[in-house]
Amino acid sequence: MTTDENDLSLEMRSLLSRFAHIKSDPLKKALVYWLSLCSEERLPELRDFNPAPLLDYAEHTWLVRRTEDGADYDYIEAGHDISSPSANTLPGRTLAEATAPDAFPRVKRYFDRTLDTPCITHVTGQLYSERSEPARGERLMMPVLEDGTPRYILGITVHNLALDGAFRNAPNRQVLTHTPIFSGPSSVTIRAL
Repeated sequence: MTTDENDLSLEMRSLLSRFAHIKSDPLKKALVYWLSLCSEERLPELRDFNPAPLLDYAEHTWLVRRTEDGADYDYIEAGHDISSPSANTLPGRTLAEATAPDAFPRVKRYFDRTLDTPCITHVTGQLYSERSEPARGERLMMPVLEDGTPRYILGITVHNLALDGAFRNAPNRQVLTHTPIFSGPSSVTIRAL
């Protein structure tokens, strides 16, 4: 598929216009690729993905799968820049293991919302806020189906810990935007930190 928005269907270009607030190129390219795999009223299946269009951004990408009981998420893949803030490799670990205990319920809620709505979740501002030195940047989370059920999240995160000088002026707060895929208005949550 493609990372060129001109190759998208008219319906998907219309949906793309709802994401003008995304600032970083890797997130924009990942979103265009994800949209290129969508069809009318259908999210992409995991089997639809070919990692080649995202190789330039591999260090920023990650993939999680919701556990069968829905209580957690397993990291399947995570690029170097995603694993580095946690000081451990993420594949093979769960979200609960990789997240501070006091932050886990909040983080899991927006992971769940991404799959349950389903919606695209965009986070900007402070990231890894439970750390003594949090990062600033952007994160995009896109739902992916497994046999017709939203079960995976394809994510891409860029932050100032990985990009010298980037996001220096990002707000010292977190702004979450949840945009339903096929219908409904976006909702925005601003969380002071």
